[in-house]
Amino acid sequence: MTFCEFPVPTFEEWQQEALKSLDGNSIETLLTKKAGGLVIQPLYQKRFQQLNEQIPGVYPFLRGTDSRRNQWLISQKLSANSANKINKLAKKSFGKGQDVYHIDPLKKNVINHIRDVRELFRDIPLTAKPIHFNTREKFLPILAAMMSVAKERGESISALKGIVAQDPLQQLVEIGVVDRSFPMLYDEMAKGVKWALEQIPQVKTVLVHSHIYHNGGASPVDEIAFSLATGVEYVAELIKRGVTATDAGRSIVFSIPVGTDFFAEIAKFRSVRVLWAAIMKEFGATEEGQKIFIHAEASSFTQMMSDPYLNILRGTTEAFAALLGGSNSIHIEPFDKKVKKKTNFSQRIARNTLLILREEAQFGHVVDPIGGAWFVERLTEDMARAAWRRFQSIEKEGGMSTALKKGIPQAWVDEEWKKKQADIEHLRQIIIGTNRYVTETEREAHRQTNAQVEEPTLNVEFHESIETFNEVEEAVEKGIYFSKLTKLLRHSSCQTTITPIASRSWGQSFDRLIEKSRTYEKKNGKKPHASLLLLDEKAEIQSRYEFVHDLLSAGGFEVVINHKHSATFMQMSSHVLIILCGKNESYKSFIKEMKEASPLTKGRKIYVTGATGSLVNQLKVVGIQESITKYSNAVQLLSEMLEWIEEGSDERT
Repeated sequence: MTFCEFPVPTFEEWQQEALKSLDGNSIETLLTKKAGGLVIQPLYQKRFQQLNEQIPGVYPFLRGTDSRRNQWLISQKLSANSANKINKLAKKSFGKGQDVYHIDPLKKNVINHIRDVRELFRDIPLTAKPIHFNTREKFLPILAAMMSVAKERGESISALKGIVAQDPLQQLVEIGVVDRSFPMLYDEMAKGVKWALEQIPQVKTVLVHSHIYHNGGASPVDEIAFSLATGVEYVAELIKRGVTATDAGRSIVFSIPVGTDFFAEIAKFRSVRVLWAAIMKEFGATEEGQKIFIHAEASSFTQMMSDPYLNILRGTTEAFAALLGGSNSIHIEPFDKKVKKKTNFSQRIARNTLLILREEAQFGHVVDPIGGAWFVERLTEDMARAAWRRFQSIEKEGGMSTALKKGIPQAWVDEEWKKKQADIEHLRQIIIGTNRYVTETEREAHRQTNAQVEEPTLNVEFHESIETFNEVEEAVEKGIYFSKLTKLLRHSSCQTTITPIASRSWGQSFDRLIEKSRTYEKKNGKKPHASLLLLDEKAEIQSRYEFVHDLLSAGGFEVVINHKHSATFMQMSSHVLIILCGKNESYKSFIKEMKEASPLTKGRKIYVTGATGSLVNQLKVVGIQESITKYSNAVQLLSEMLEWIEEGSDERT
């Protein structure tokens, strides 16, 4: 017998069978609504795939910008608080699978002088590996210093590859102010782009960095819209300043974070590639200028302080989504980044995760391995259409910089953040190890603060204003600090200000609860206790037990399990926070007991698990605070419990 002997059911036949299991509910109850107005169907068939057949390496590049195998680069950030330490990290990493010299100073002024650039490349030829350096506001000074160092060594700069770039809007969105007008910022950008196109044509010098929106809580749809709007503004401004559309497209790189919603993130990368190609075609760019370069980074927004080893798994699935989406280079955050100084172990695990995906799992040897999957193809189309509508809304407002001045992206991000927080706090969105399946032993966090690098002063001669790239290079060689040079380049009293977007963390409300719990422990020499009184055998109430135990653990409570008779237990117990867990029938029996022993509830807060409806009102009559259910705001509830314990004592006196 073979599968071809079975009749293929129609979609309508499947619907009829599905309806039988829905107890009278409509088929629409199986639809899943996602952020950005996306709707996920319960079943996908070939009829859902409406996109035409696509070929990798051919416009609109749905299946990738290259027809060859998917050889994305391993671009782990080399992070340290000095140029010398970054240099040492690079030398160690290059022989262990690192493809890119990804420079990531941990402090503002780590790379602030030509000697810092010399130190970065000590015993490393500038052309040894592709470079990735987000220079921020020090774009021209750093670029000029790299060129000066190359000349000192007699190295040919034309072979330099990679990314030495800035995103003018990034600083504005992060801190809310830049000390120049937009036209002046774009003049500086064009100056660097034109010079690079002539001298180092394989280096991309314009960065579209969408991390601040992602880390603020934006949806994938809005991330795409913000990235496209930023890129369009940069291309338009470069064209105004004499750069061709093709050269502008070749000069831009998109740095995009990847979150935990696996299929949505794959669709995000595919969508942005298709939409960007269409935009650049309209600008008049050739095929080379239509191809997007995407650097992907596993999300720091979804990294948790609670149970940091789970960040290894999050980073793996996020990187997997990025490579399936067709990224050109990928970085995974070390799992312990948020809890302590990164270790050699955590950095090695992150790098080796990418190596395993590429070499052992063979994902580096096939083009577009997800292509043709009905769900992904339809989700890509739906996401692209939704993102395009949002992008058009920004364009109607006058472009990205104007929209930011009006506060439109900020409002969209805040709205989505509030929705995410509500889902997390009400446990509709599960974060493993944080608000569900908590492992207390993995919660130790070690924080480290970094002091700013002081900027020495040098008495050297320099131009009062600097206009050309050659003047920048001359000032760098004279020893002018990059921060000082940046101010000279931006000789203007004009400031641009907006409302910044706060950088957030997925489960930060639960992290704050843990901090409260630790503060209590430090003050009192013990963790806050919650007594969980089981009114029935655990096996009979397993789901209620697991739910409330996880919830209490998520708040940093030490949960003490008791199986005693309720009235007897409260007569003898010294705990002031008690949670009852049992069947509804057991709660009714408890009500009868407490009517005769109501004084036992005084000085305590008592909750029940899972009770609903009129039963809750009956329980409140005998002194129960409230019922803990899946509809409760877990953060608010746990905060009230911690405050109750902090006001008095964990034990009756």
